[in-house]
Amino acid sequence: MHVVPVQLPLISTLSKIRLSVPPDLRPLDARQSILLAVQELESRFPQGLPKLNPVKDMKIEDPEVVDLVNQIEELEHKLFAHPLNKSQDENQIRCFQRKAEVNHEIQQLKSKMRDSQIQKFRDELKNRSRVLKKLGHINADGVVQLKGRAACLIDTGDELLVTELMFNGTFNDLDHHQVAALASCFIPVDKSSEQINLRMELAKPLQQLQESARKIAEVYKMSANWK
Repeated sequence: MHVVPVQLPLISTLSKIRLSVPPDLRPLDARQSILLAVQELESRFPQGLPKLNPVKDMKIEDPEVVDLVNQIEELEHKLFAHPLNKSQDENQIRCFQRKAEVNHEIQQLKSKMRDSQIQKFRDELKNRSRVLKKLGHINADGVVQLKGRAACLIDTGDELLVTELMFNGTFNDLDHHQVAALASCFIPVDKSSEQINLRMELAKPLQQLQESARKIAEVYKMSANWK
């Protein structure tokens, strides 16, 4: 019979039962007495020695510790109540182990997906910021300018395009009929192949709208390609 040292990381659980250990375990009688005491405890507690409870036995009342202890007890109860806990079927155990590994892989992939989506959002945010700077809605420091504040007040149609038309003077020389006609271009409708011959007083504002739309599209394209 020998006394074997055990490293602390190998200890998984502490019991609330304490044995009085002789200061010197080298004599055979001392080791024999400890062996008998351990055997006695095993016979008295066939289901295992009672564990040391930090809350009940050590009187630790820290709310965080109490909550952790309750969580551990709940998880242990679920673990011991699981049918697999007493199963001797190695194939079944391997299947559950593989299931746990697959679930872990799924969580890792979901985490990568979230990171990828966040990165895409950041890239999109940078691109939109470049567009707003190029169009004069914000300055180099990201501060909203007059043009940007005007765009914020537009809640129908394409805010950037409408603001561009406002600030380039497209609406200045139009009467209320022309304004209504031009504003109708911002109402979403089904695409039609019907050819419409516009009068000169409507063709020019439409041309200005198309030029402004192309300008904004070009800015979008440049910002998306700029790394």
